[in-house]
Amino acid sequence: WLRRAVFRGLARDPGARWPSMQALLAQLERGSRRGSPGLVAVGLVAAALTGGVWLGRDESPETCPDAQASAEALWPASERAAVKAALEGTELPFAADSARKALATIDGYAAAWGRTSAQACDAHRRGRLPERPRLLQQRCLEQQATALRAIVEVLRSADAKVVENAVKIVGGLPEVDACQDHAALIAASELELPPPPELAPTIDGARAKLAGIAALDHAARYDQARAALDRLAEDPRLRAYAPLAAELSSASAINHRLRGEFPAAERAFWAAIGEAERGHAQPVKVRAAVDLTRLYINNIIRLDDGERWLELAAAFVEASARPSRWAGDLALLRGELAIGRSDYEAAIRHFEAARTLLAESLGEDRLEVAEAIGLLGRARRRHGQLREAAVLFDDSRQRLVALLGADHPAVANQINALGLVMLEQGDLQGALAEFRRALAIRSAVLPANHPDLAVVLNNIGLALDRMGDHAEAAATHERALAIRETSLGPDHPRVANSLHSLAIARISLGQLDEAEALGRRLMAFRARSKNPDHPDNAEVF
Repeated sequence: WLRRAVFRGLARDPGARWPSMQALLAQLERGSRRGSPGLVAVGLVAAALTGGVWLGRDESPETCPDAQASAEALWPASERAAVKAALEGTELPFAADSARKALATIDGYAAAWGRTSAQACDAHRRGRLPERPRLLQQRCLEQQATALRAIVEVLRSADAKVVENAVKIVGGLPEVDACQDHAALIAASELELPPPPELAPTIDGARAKLAGIAALDHAARYDQARAALDRLAEDPRLRAYAPLAAELSSASAINHRLRGEFPAAERAFWAAIGEAERGHAQPVKVRAAVDLTRLYINNIIRLDDGERWLELAAAFVEASARPSRWAGDLALLRGELAIGRSDYEAAIRHFEAARTLLAESLGEDRLEVAEAIGLLGRARRRHGQLREAAVLFDDSRQRLVALLGADHPAVANQINALGLVMLEQGDLQGALAEFRRALAIRSAVLPANHPDLAVVLNNIGLALDRMGDHAEAAATHERALAIRETSLGPDHPRVANSLHSLAIARISLGQLDEAEALGRRLMAFRARSKNPDHPDNAEVF
């Protein structure tokens, strides 16, 4: 039904086409009830919708669909209802809030896409849009429709992890404005190595599948994403085309990083950058360099490598067609590097800049802005500015509640951070209450051995120890240590943190032999550590 609908809309004989946009919409609505179209076919749907009957034709269209009709065709009411039912059907405490925000984001995206496609059609009809930018804009809109469809397919099969990440998943949609930047589209096309004509359909299909893989990674379906990547990588024709090889390597690196396979992620990012350079795929090179920098600073914790790659990534961004797109990300990375160097004044400057840049480029009502405010609070807390940090953590918490709902695990992060400020201020009862609130939120949705539970348990143990309840503190630290050793492995820095906290509790109980044994484990850990002077380790040792 899909192919017949699209080909009828593109028929050369006007009498053979759909009599109206409403007729096409009705057919797509009926067909969508039989199941969502496959990812590869979505480009055809976009081709029919972006300009009604003009895309792919040399002559100008006689009429163009209006923005609302294009938006409704891209994001039908039946699809919206199915996504809403799937998200809310999980019955998680924050499901309704996640569904509300995710649906609103897709509504806005579809409306913007509809406006852009309608404006492009009208410009072509009036002869104001030359052929080359028209075709590049068409391709851009098709890719964006494909990305949306990939995300919708994941949301329609929602589980707990999809609901938890729903706002982040839809936040990964490409920017519609990029399809209106004709100069940037032309610049990118002039740089990138063109594919062999006979392989163009195969490459378009592979890129559609990559959009689906990205959506699976956002939804924490890492094994499913890895299997799909491995299947794509088996085709030697795709690896032979350097720009697509770069995209495959970058997607593989992201999947490895999300699975905690950091050495494999490092190798794949290096491969992606080399392949992107060979194929002149500038956007892929920029993204891979930024992601590799993040890997060095936040995951592998090799700060010297992170600093070098941060400067390289900044140079790549500066030479790119849209440097403003990455300004906020670079500022965040500079702030995180400064945290790693214990340069909290610099971290504060960079996080303040990141907060402003992200708000300007994305809007105030975005998850990235709320997270940047939380990072700014973290830097101020470490710098001893506890009152200012408390205000920032509460601001971040309120924004996250508005975006995700009061019972979302991300809200628990800021509640926990506020508890740490209270602990340092000496408000032990207040800190303990905040930590227990955070633990209740996380325990409702996370498995019993999840490392995020250990973070809060460790803080509860610290508060109990300072309140004099050493036995309960030791028991809590034992629980946190067991979770971390199981979920993170024995050599993770947070295991050392739990060993340290438990040793203090044992000393408070007068159990010096047990404390000494824990201390010896810490010294062995230090001998194995590649980053003993990192702030996460230095205080412990």
